[in-house]
Amino acid sequence: MTKSFSDLGQQSKLMRSPIIKAVIRTAIILLVEILLMIYYFYFSAYKLPDILDSPTMFLLFPVLTLVSMLVISLVVRFLFFRKGNYFSVYTILINSSLLIYVVVLAYYFNTQWNYNKTHGYNAGNQTLIDMADNNGHQFIGFAFSKLQSEFTFPRDLDLHSYVAKDTAFTINNVSKKSQLVYFIYGFTNDNNNKEYFSKVYVTDLTSQLIFYNKKVSDDEEYNYVRILKKEKETVKGYKTSMTIEVDPNIYQ
Repeated sequence: MTKSFSDLGQQSKLMRSPIIKAVIRTAIILLVEILLMIYYFYFSAYKLPDILDSPTMFLLFPVLTLVSMLVISLVVRFLFFRKGNYFSVYTILINSSLLIYVVVLAYYFNTQWNYNKTHGYNAGNQTLIDMADNNGHQFIGFAFSKLQSEFTFPRDLDLHSYVAKDTAFTINNVSKKSQLVYFIYGFTNDNNNKEYFSKVYVTDLTSQLIFYNKKVSDDEEYNYVRILKKEKETVKGYKTSMTIEVDPNIYQ
């Protein structure tokens, strides 16, 4: 029994040793950073299986952070605290690195959040809206932002194409130039692969949603969308992302 208590005491001292504490703290911090990085890439429109299949994607920055702290703590210890405890220096630096890591990642999360609002939460949508941006049609992103706001899970929104035209409308006897945007889309979780369309006006980068989730198969207005899409087939460039100049009196 005495030996048993002695063994427990030794184990307790071992668990309280600076090296064990440093290892446990490092493992916890590394795990937190890896999980945050996985979530960031998922938030940036990557699919979770693709992220997990590419360990370098989510391990690179956490491991680099850990290695940097090991090197820096060694340098600090032997240059400035030669008589101090190395693990105390390392613990302070590894804790500080986590704080810096979270702050920097929060900045990128905020940047990505603003991007996702106008470009979508999956790679396909982002590619199509990026094409519009590159063509000088940033208003498409503002229109898409309005459409996305109607859905609880906008990541499920699968944008197939869009058509746009310049138009105008009158408010208080004042005519304002506007853009009319039709989005044609489906949903990734829809096994029936149904296709829908929506209609959005954009004026001075302010969007107004006219309707959404109308089926393309049973709506007369979609015939007009078909006409716009046919007109674009003769235009060089992005067939689904070029603004068409038409008389606003023809269709409003």
